[in-house]
Amino acid sequence: MGHIRICVAAIVLTFVLAHTQEARGDQISLQAGLAYDFISQEYFFDSLLVDTLDASLVLKTTYLDDIKGRVSLSYLPLQDDRLQLRSIYEHSQDDIRVRFYGDLDTRVGGAKLDIRQELDWRTRYAGLEKPGDSYLFGLLQSRLRVPVSRSLTAWGRIKGDFVVFDTVSAYSYNHGRFGVQLGLTKEFPGFSVLDGFLFAITRKVPDSTALDYASYGASATYFGFYPSGEVDVFSYIEKRDYRLPDGKNDYTRFELDARNKVRLTDRFFTRQELEFELVTFPVEPVYSPDYRKGRLAILGGVEKGLFSIALGPDIEMLREESSDLGGIEDYVEIGGKLMVDFMRAGSLFGSLESYTGVRNLKSESSLQSDFRYERINLIADWNLTRALNFNVLLSAEWEWHDSKAENNNILLLSTGLSYTF
Repeated sequence: MGHIRICVAAIVLTFVLAHTQEARGDQISLQAGLAYDFISQEYFFDSLLVDTLDASLVLKTTYLDDIKGRVSLSYLPLQDDRLQLRSIYEHSQDDIRVRFYGDLDTRVGGAKLDIRQELDWRTRYAGLEKPGDSYLFGLLQSRLRVPVSRSLTAWGRIKGDFVVFDTVSAYSYNHGRFGVQLGLTKEFPGFSVLDGFLFAITRKVPDSTALDYASYGASATYFGFYPSGEVDVFSYIEKRDYRLPDGKNDYTRFELDARNKVRLTDRFFTRQELEFELVTFPVEPVYSPDYRKGRLAILGGVEKGLFSIALGPDIEMLREESSDLGGIEDYVEIGGKLMVDFMRAGSLFGSLESYTGVRNLKSESSLQSDFRYERINLIADWNLTRALNFNVLLSAEWEWHDSKAENNNILLLSTGLSYTF
């Protein structure tokens, strides 16, 4: 009944106000609507019983099933839009959530300064409250950009955030973080950009000093255009040092993510995707051995106007170092990837990714076995009218094992319908 009342109230609020809209100033914007979030996992526990098709024998866990009403107010107090303020109120049958955002863009001499702040408060007022349900989150960051030349900019950023839970548990500790970044941005002809920075971060957890850490590293991103295509490369390396003796749980992580699109003709193109991740521990932890993971996809596609579709082979491989527990999860995934994108400026945007294939494990056991999979990711945003907007985020994964007892699927769905006054 709570879901129904919220749904009806949000729909009535949205459409009644939509038909009774009065003139307003451009500096204030009111948005009201309805949102729905759903996360569920389903698996079978006995293949002999599942064969009887008795639905009661299917184990299903719903982690989130939440319909909520949402009202958002945006305010631009200055004529040049340097300062933007926004607040969001959400109300479901069990929870209340209030968020405040503030963005300031200004100049300090010849430099540009932007400040971002966020405050997020959530509380559960009905039902059984679990640790982590009620909290206060805050974030503040500031970036100063100083031009060195016409194409080179030096910048620095400081960032801090904290989380305070009503109830502390093994998975919801109060903590605070503070970080500093120093970087350079280089612009090239044709809108190509290279950006790189060094960073240092520290985290404090008052109730569990074992979770305190300091980390430092570097990151670089390049987005460039060339006569027949475009390339996007992201790299990241981090050294994390936990406050534990003998380097326990410390690790070094390297990540590389590259995309390259080559236009063969006005309509046909090819796209290559490369991902690589490496994690090493100076002292081998009990449950997390060193590992290397790589993925490669080579797609061929066609595009016409604002619509494109691409399809091709997709391969992923994981390699772990030996562990005293013997639980090596080395695998090779061989399959295919389908991408469909559509965009109509100011009206509709949609992106669909589908992965289909087989995971072959190096060593099967009672805890893991080979399986076939299907993974879907969908993002869409649709302006139904000038003021009425609908958006959806869908992520789903299915696993089919030789033994039905190990079959598994998980679904995440988030949608929103809103009207801006």
